Amino acid sequence: MQHQQVFPYRLRIAAVLVCVLCMAAAAHAAELVGGVRLAVLPQSWRDDNGSPITLSGFIGERVVLTMAYANCHRICPMTIASLTRLQAALDAKGEHAEFVVVGYDPENDDPAAWRHYRRSHKLDRPSWHFLTGTDADAAQLAR
Repeated sequence: MQHQQVFPYRLRIAAVLVCVLCMAAAAHAAELVGGVRLAVLPQSWRDDNGSPITLSGFIGERVVLTMAYANCHRICPMTIASLTRLQAALDAKGEHAEFVVVGYDPENDDPAAWRHYRRSHKLDRPSWHFLTGTDADAAQLAR
């Protein structure tokens, strides 16, 4: 039974990593054609301070969006490292993006967990957003 639970977790992490790498390549090329429309994604989220936030608030911005677990110690740190490298590349070119990380598991990826994650990984720039939603919204965004 444990094997059945681990495989979907690894599959989801692998899918997220592939998505992040694809988004990073697109952002690096400075052109994202036909990107996901933020307005059609779930909108009701809380940031790592517990304040309400909507994805439509990022319309008009370059957005790099991924999902992660606040307490992941294998794949998620590699994903965040890829995003910080992308941030550095954009900085070097004088370009800006908003980085949005949404928790897969709202029960454990709550604002306090994301606040701790932000501090411990030194991701204190205001362009980084760590979000928590409902189970249904997180599942819909993952799809």
